[in-house]
Amino acid sequence: GCAVWPSLGSAMPRKISAVDARERETRVMAKQKSRKTERDRCKALSELEAAFKTASMPWPADRDHATEPYEDYAGVARGQCSACNACPGYQPATSLAHAPALAMLCVCCGCDCAVHEALRTRMPSSP
Repeated sequence: GCAVWPSLGSAMPRKISAVDARERETRVMAKQKSRKTERDRCKALSELEAAFKTASMPWPADRDHATEPYEDYAGVARGQCSACNACPGYQPATSLAHAPALAMLCVCCGCDCAVHEALRTRMPSSP
């Protein structure tokens, strides 16, 4: 037979181990998840902007980072966002009665309140 590889001037195909393939797959999936989170975040922020403008409220909303953490609709104090890491602390979209679906989103980052860390607001009492 003839030597195909040398005559074409290309190298032998690279062999990838199963470990390398799994690591690459993990990296690709993490990057895809990160991109999806960013797309969802941008979409939510644009919806919040439209809702604030419909209500004749200023946008961007006043991002007053109070000393006390804000509570979500269920009364759970929320802190930093673990999905996007762009948010210093949860701030609810208040005064948006015409857009109740947006009430659970954070004005700072656009992520849902559930992805913000749940904070303890009171120390447990000792018996």
